[in-house]
Amino acid sequence: MYCPKCNQHYRKKYSNIRLCACGYSFVFGHNDIIKDRLMLFLERKASQNGTHYFTMDTLYAVYQKLQIKPFPSVKRTTLSQNALAQKYQRWQKHSSLRSDKFIEKPSLQQPENPIGEEVFEYGVEQIIVVDEPLTVDLFVKNNKHLNKKAVIISSEGYPAYLKPHLQTLLQKQPNIKIGFLHKPLMTLIVHDFR
Repeated sequence: MYCPKCNQHYRKKYSNIRLCACGYSFVFGHNDIIKDRLMLFLERKASQNGTHYFTMDTLYAVYQKLQIKPFPSVKRTTLSQNALAQKYQRWQKHSSLRSDKFIEKPSLQQPENPIGEEVFEYGVEQIIVVDEPLTVDLFVKNNKHLNKKAVIISSEGYPAYLKPHLQTLLQKQPNIKIGFLHKPLMTLIVHDFR
């Protein structure tokens, strides 16, 4: 077991160790499938070294990539997404190294900055509809709406404050492209309704 803060190695005979010499307090022990160093690695990969927001789906996708078996004879224990989520909750609660980029629940019910009509008149080239409100938050907090010049909403109409703006946008641009992004494949299907 390695300390994620200072890389100090603790052999299995020190299985009761909970505090590293550097002061880091371990969240997971020798008998846990997930270790602190791995959880920190997963978090850093999912957040692209702390530059992007991520969800449990993102974290689990990173975890699954690591579980690809290089050799058929190597047996690995793989966690389900729910089991990883439980481990991650523990990490979030107890680790001093946890990320602040994790999105646990939707939080864009109200706009952070007032939205002017000019944004919708000049800047929006498409509407992207996603399955879940959490995906809306993920894309918006990572500025995908700006990169794609798109309004991103969920199929349930989240965030609700965009509805009047969307109605106006659809009246002014009846030929706007509308894309549907579906899980689990996360493939974008763009419909051109001309």
